[in-house]
Formats: sequence, structure tokens, C-alpha cells
Amino acid sequence: MRLAFSSSRTTMSLGVLGVTTLLLSGCGGSTTSASPTGPAPAAKSVASLAALVPAEVRARGTLTVGTDATYAPMEYMDKDGKTIIGMEPDLGVAIGNVLGLKVQQVNGTFDTLIPGLSSGKYDIAMSSMNDTKAREEKLDFVTLWQAGSSFVTKSAQGPSVKSLTDLCGLKVAVLSGSVQQGDVAKQSTACVAAGGAKPVTLVFSDQNKTFLALSSGRAEVVVAGGVGNAYAVTQSEGKFIISGPSYDEVKTGIAVPKGTSMAKAVQGAVNELIANGEYAKILAKWGGSGLKITTSEINVASQGS
Repeated sequence: MRLAFSSSRTTMSLGVLGVTTLLLSGCGGSTTSASPTGPAPAAKSVASLAALVPAEVRARGTLTVGTDATYAPMEYMDKDGKTIIGMEPDLGVAIGNVLGLKVQQVNGTFDTLIPGLSSGKYDIAMSSMNDTKAREEKLDFVTLWQAGSSFVTKSAQGPSVKSLTDLCGLKVAVLSGSVQQGDVAKQSTACVAAGGAKPVTLVFSDQNKTFLALSSGRAEVVVAGGVGNAYAVTQSEGKFIISGPSYDEVKTGIAVPKGTSMAKAVQGAVNELIANGEYAKILAKWGGSGLKITTSEINVASQGS
């Protein structure tokens, strides 16, 4: 499978997978992952970066990565319903290679990833998670790419949504724990303050279910990351459209426990992959070249939610 993102990151073309892959993906766990077009590019271990990995993780020899595998093409289940594939799983394997670690991808719902990091269930979380100031209070974030949020509606008789202000009075589907859930909550308060009707917010633990709600008519609009939204549109066979421009383009990152050496280790690994070209290869493989950053940083959030 190969995807092609536009420069605005709101449209893409697709070849292989059907809409049922997006809407009906199974749940489960996986060790390392391989995409339909082959395994993640190999990266050599760098001793100086491996030495930064916390001792207990080095001793175990495995990097446990929490993810919500319902957000194609970034992370989702392969046809076997067990193997987690996508751009971030490939990047996770490459990061593990640089750090001299095997990688175990573990599937969970998005809103459990941060608690899972805090409890030690995961060593890092890679699930298209925006770096925000609120999240930085609990976690450290290593930047991985840059993207925005957008709106998806039905192409036939769907509402015209060009900004958050157009959500007043609409039935809005969002992912639990997402930045977009916070955006809609703030807009709800603004709608009432302006004398309008607040949105009816439908919160789901699975990104696929937001699009099922839109398809069934339970929701009128999905607010989510622009990358996944664009993919959903291409998979909908003309039933969905991106409504209006994307908004709030921000850095997306890898979440790690706060105040440990893991952040420096992962940041170093990402920058090593950028420098040796493997980062660009993986993004290109999944059609994400337009999301590239030139340097990975730690905790550079520009927004508060």
C-alpha cells in the first residue's frame, strides 16, 4: 500500500485496502510489525544512544510501545487482526534498532495510553499523539512529525463546517482523550456564550467508531487528526469529504515517562534516523513525506489542550 499526502495534508490517494479495513479493524497485541510492502528499514544500533535507555529497559532488551491501532495509515491492524502495522509501528521498530532493543507493540484504547505510561505498562507511547502543554505536565514528548486537525462530513447533504465555530448545534464525534475532544469542549462553551446551541458531543474510545457514527447518521461531523481523516475519506468511496481547511497544525510526538533518560534516548534515535535517511524512507513508504520534520525536539508544545 502506498499513500500520497497533499501539501495541505487534507487529501491523499490510496490503492489497496477497502473501507472495511478502516471501519472494522480488530483489536489485539503484536510484537514487531511489518507492513504490506515489506518490513521497516533496518537501522544500526548506536552504542551512545543505547546507553541512555533506562537500565531496567536495557536489561529486559525489549521496548514496549503502547498504541491505539485504529488510526490508519499511522497505526492499525493488518488483515490477520493481530499484527499492528503503519507508519508509526515501522518508526518504532527503527527506533528500537538504533537503541539495540526489540520492539513489542501493544494495542490499547487511546485514553488508556497515558495512564499506561504512568503505571509502567508501556515504556513509550506512539499513537499520533499531539504534543501539548497539558500533556507535558505529566509526560515528556519527543517530536516525530507535524500535522493538523480537520473535519469530516458526509459528502451528500452534510453540513458545511469550515471552523470550530460551525460546530454549534451539530452532532460531533471525537476520540476519547484526544486534543480534538478538548477543542470541541471549548467550542461548546463558546457556542453557549454566543447565544447558540452547544454541539452534541459523541465520545468514542475507538477512532473507527467515530466514522461508523458518521456513516450511520448518528454523528454529523468527525473532528480528528487531518492525516487519519484524509485516509478515511479515501476509504469511504465518495461517502465522506473533508469539510473546510485543517486547523492548529502542531507537532506530533512520542510520549515517554517524565524526567527519565528515555526522552533523550528516543530523541537521539529519531535524529539518527533523520540523519541516515531511514526516517524519510519510512515516511515515504506510507505516503507521509509531507509531514517531515528536520530535527526531533523534546517538549516544544505551543498549545495548551
